[in-house]
Amino acid sequence: MFKVRFCQFFRNLSALLFLLIITQFQLSAQQLDATFSVEPGNLGNFRLKMVLNQPATFQFSGNYSNVQNAFSVIIKNVYNSAPSGGFAGATGLTYTTSGGKSGSATSMGTYAATYGPFIHTTDEVIAFSLAPSTTIASGETLTIPAGTVIQSLPGNYTAGQTFNAGPYTAVIANSAFSGVGATMIPTPVSNTAPTIGGASAGQTVNDNATISPFSAITVADADGDNLTATITLDNNAKGIITGASSGSGPYTITSRTPAAMQTALRALVFNPTDNRTATSETTTFTVVVNDGTDTDTDNTTTVIASAVAPTVTSVSSSTGNGTYKVGDAIAVTVTFSEAVTVTGSLQLTLETGSVDRVINYTSGTGSSTLTFSYTVQAGDNNADLDYVATNSLGLNGGTIKDAGGKDAILTLAIPGAANSLGANKALVI
Repeated sequence: MFKVRFCQFFRNLSALLFLLIITQFQLSAQQLDATFSVEPGNLGNFRLKMVLNQPATFQFSGNYSNVQNAFSVIIKNVYNSAPSGGFAGATGLTYTTSGGKSGSATSMGTYAATYGPFIHTTDEVIAFSLAPSTTIASGETLTIPAGTVIQSLPGNYTAGQTFNAGPYTAVIANSAFSGVGATMIPTPVSNTAPTIGGASAGQTVNDNATISPFSAITVADADGDNLTATITLDNNAKGIITGASSGSGPYTITSRTPAAMQTALRALVFNPTDNRTATSETTTFTVVVNDGTDTDTDNTTTVIASAVAPTVTSVSSSTGNGTYKVGDAIAVTVTFSEAVTVTGSLQLTLETGSVDRVINYTSGTGSSTLTFSYTVQAGDNNADLDYVATNSLGLNGGTIKDAGGKDAILTLAIPGAANSLGANKALVI
């Protein structure tokens, strides 16, 4: 048994057209996959057997009646040299077109002469009949299933029949061999859609931190097709994703193997927008994975971003270190972890000797640094200016909030600690 494969060039783009020298006709190269063999007949003779390994669908380009044979499949350059047998009857296929027109394979073999570009002595020809008083309409299709066996009657071939090494093409000609009678169209290939798993809901993060929301996600494709992905936030204002190929919501990851796609998704980082609320906010992510034919969509992944209250990071002074007397002004600054908005008259209590001084807020709202003003008074005495206690910063009826409306935490470091005032400003009477 010798297997030959009939090739279609530029698959999925267009059929390759052969330029004819003798006529103006064009022959459409067809893709077939068939196995040919010479099988014993009766009385020591042999028949040609063709088994179609893949389904073949032909779309007719004209109207065909049952005059002579309706159409013929001409397989180009099958043989090294012309077989000795010629034509014989053929069996093995009874067909019905998409329009309900029926017929069968009637003959199979080679012509002893060349008919222009359509038939040569080394070509194999299979002729098909059409039921009486029937016309195949232009645009109708005929599908020959995979596994179909078409074979000639015994007597036309010998056991030593040889075949050309290929490549091979097939042409469908009309009954008069005067033009292309049908075009082979691609048979749809079954496809298994990709799958998404491992998505996680209810993941938590502070709004000033980041998270990898797809760290446990899985993607697979049973066909092994390359995948592309799109990731969409329910509201782009809730944050940004880094690590994607492109996009600012939706985000995309370009074509890659399923394993590489899984790795890329797991590496994505989500940074929630700071200070959108005073409490928390949930972001829902929709992931769509496409294999070029089918998609899978998952919107299980959610992240809950909790608002983080502003905190005091340091208390210091922009006034230089030194010794100060009554009437001297010293600026004291309180720095927060983020920008804050101030309302009212904030106060800070300083350790200034026998009488502690309460100083007032002067500026800084909308920034992360608030400024207070202190003027040295009679009786003030401290070798190293500092505030009194961890609760020395007071609202005095006012507020300190971040952009999301979260109230600031006013706790200060223990006096004398590294991030307490520690201004090295000696106060004298």
